[in-house]
Amino acid sequence: MSGPRSIPAGLALRLLFQGAWNQFGWFGLGFNLTLLRGTYPQMLAGGDIPSLLFFLVFALLFSIPLWIGLRKGLLGLRLLRRGVPAVGKLVADEKTNVFMDDRPVRRLRFLFTLPDGRPFGATAWTEMTKRLTDQGEEPLLYDPEDPDVSVLLDDLPGRPRIDDAGIVRAATAGIPWRALLAPGGFALLNIAWSIIERVKG
Repeated sequence: MSGPRSIPAGLALRLLFQGAWNQFGWFGLGFNLTLLRGTYPQMLAGGDIPSLLFFLVFALLFSIPLWIGLRKGLLGLRLLRRGVPAVGKLVADEKTNVFMDDRPVRRLRFLFTLPDGRPFGATAWTEMTKRLTDQGEEPLLYDPEDPDVSVLLDDLPGRPRIDDAGIVRAATAGIPWRALLAPGGFALLNIAWSIIERVKG
């Protein structure tokens, strides 16, 4: 590959904001931090530290799925730019104790082979198992410097593909406006809140 591939803006936004983990995390964290912003001065003034800690703990809990989703999205961006295409064969489908949107999250393990014949594994934790088990082999990308780092393309929001010309395309084109509602809405709410506080002050 001569250089990094170009990533469409809509796909980049999907990788960072779409998906169950991201949406759950963005909404929960945004809601809690916005609510906390409106109530923490009164809590501090009234000495209600337990309630303040309660809100902070919930904000921390919602940051965990957000971290998981962002980590996957950032990895997807990096490998879509510079990763090497391969195909993986499903070798294990394991239960976990995690649920997302009332659906069980399963750990799917795939085996792929490098051009020199060395075998490596790729793993996906997903509640959308059908999209990763509907073919005999699944397309993936791996880091040429560290093949242990890989990502299944159907495990990424937008289900991107790289065509024969090396162009990255998403199954769904355009800006994912719905995925931006939660982070964008809470950001605008906090901006409006800051303007109102400044006017009042």
